[in-house]
Amino acid sequence: MHYGSTAGRGSGIFRCFIPGAILALLVFFTLPVLPHDDDDELEVEGVIQALGSDYLMVNDYTLYVNNDTEIHGPDGDIDFSDLQVGQFVEVEAELQPDSTYLATEIEVEDDIEVEGPIESIGPDSLVVQSVVFYVDSTTEVRGHEDHDSLTFDDLEVGDYVEVHGYLQPDGRYKASRIELEDPHSKIKVRGRIQAIDSSSVMVKNQVFLVDSTTRIEAPHDKHIHLSDLLVGDSVEVKAILLPDSSLFATRIKLKKEHTDTTFEGRITALGDHSVSVNGISAIVNAATRIRDMHEEDIPFSSLSVGDSVHIRIAVRPDSSLLATRIIVREFSSFTGIPENDLSNQSLAKHFKLGQNFPNPFNPSTTVPVTVTSPQWQKVDLVVFNLVGQQVRTLFNGQLNEGTYSFVWDGKTDKGELVPSGIYFYQLKVGNQVVKTRRMLLVK
Repeated sequence: MHYGSTAGRGSGIFRCFIPGAILALLVFFTLPVLPHDDDDELEVEGVIQALGSDYLMVNDYTLYVNNDTEIHGPDGDIDFSDLQVGQFVEVEAELQPDSTYLATEIEVEDDIEVEGPIESIGPDSLVVQSVVFYVDSTTEVRGHEDHDSLTFDDLEVGDYVEVHGYLQPDGRYKASRIELEDPHSKIKVRGRIQAIDSSSVMVKNQVFLVDSTTRIEAPHDKHIHLSDLLVGDSVEVKAILLPDSSLFATRIKLKKEHTDTTFEGRITALGDHSVSVNGISAIVNAATRIRDMHEEDIPFSSLSVGDSVHIRIAVRPDSSLLATRIIVREFSSFTGIPENDLSNQSLAKHFKLGQNFPNPFNPSTTVPVTVTSPQWQKVDLVVFNLVGQQVRTLFNGQLNEGTYSFVWDGKTDKGELVPSGIYFYQLKVGNQVVKTRRMLLVK
């Protein structure tokens, strides 16, 4: 670790250099990891959204690979370097002790069928469910009835189609057949809610009408209401295409999201759809399972500031945190902010931990700290990973009034590069935690 200082008694600049990584600030001590139920194994199919040196992203899941990962192409085993963004794959993965998913097997699909709205269309291609299909003179285009005669030029963005395609040697998918769906056929779309109001939801850029006959469910077949859904929720929508070409949702299923990490602490704040534990805020939605110490389901309204809880967290693609499960270990006998937090509020007047910049970052990021107290005090600035393990100490020493910058290059205290992901950095003065923030490293 290298420190450079131009500090005078009233000001200072400390720099700690480390190459690229994904910062994530969560917890300030080693956190106990609870069982992951049925989340230890994962099966995902979809389009490769991104590729890194040791990972691929499919359906918003980051899946790491190693030398033991089996990768199968249409004609036999292939190398990880042969994969391309846009290919349709099936992936089997296992949850690792560090809460990441390791792909055990990847299979590239060479013959696929995709159903959904045309998202975009070009002179010789169209996109359906994020899959790019190329067309040529041999591509067959069918209408609602077998006798309907259509050409590719008759198709428009928004048309619901079923596309049959196969993988070409250059890694692209060629559409062998495009069938325009019957207006009354059922449609199924999976994705995250982009917008919502009293009569509709938007998923995958498509607006679905909703009324009192729409069945809306949370995991475990729990019936919920449209008002229980939030922007960002992962859902599966079943719908029908009405004669006026609008979409009506017959069923909306709120999907369970896999847990990335688990920690324990006291509730420090509650919102209408959020909970903060040890200063870390997470969204609470209708899929969040809340239980008491007897493993009985309880409503969100039963929680109070000061309650001691175990909380399971999922990291969404936008880096927001979702509480997948909250287990109360001890109900608080008082209301208001816990005593330690009152001390933190006092310290917060003199010690400010700013948001790192840039964020997301690669390869390095700067953490700003501002001190207004003229007295020298012991300060610790530490980076943790998602499971609460200490990754790097950015500073450990005395600070007084001044503005400070600490640069993290994405390495551990042992000089090892950390993988991409979310990390947490925390500022402590003496034994008191002042603030914990999140950072994201994207390689």
